[in-house]
Amino acid sequence: MKTEQIQPIRFNQVLTFISQLSENEKEKLFFTLRNERLKKLFAKLRKSTKGLSLTIKEITAEVETVRKIRYENKSRK
Repeated sequence: MKTEQIQPIRFNQVLTFISQLSENEKEKLFFTLRNERLKKLFAKLRKSTKGLSLTIKEITAEVETVRKIRYENKSRK
């Protein structure tokens, strides 16, 4: 029995399929892809920070520092 070989889908083919979707379907696809990417990035972040322990006090201090810098930069404009 001869097995059929499946050809990989090219990026341009995907774009052609996407252009045929409704606006709602495109939006759903966008959010699905975004969420998939965010999950992978979050997993990578968690893996890279394994063993790192921060207290809520340290986190709060860092957040306050960043907010202060952003506020000062925004005020200068």
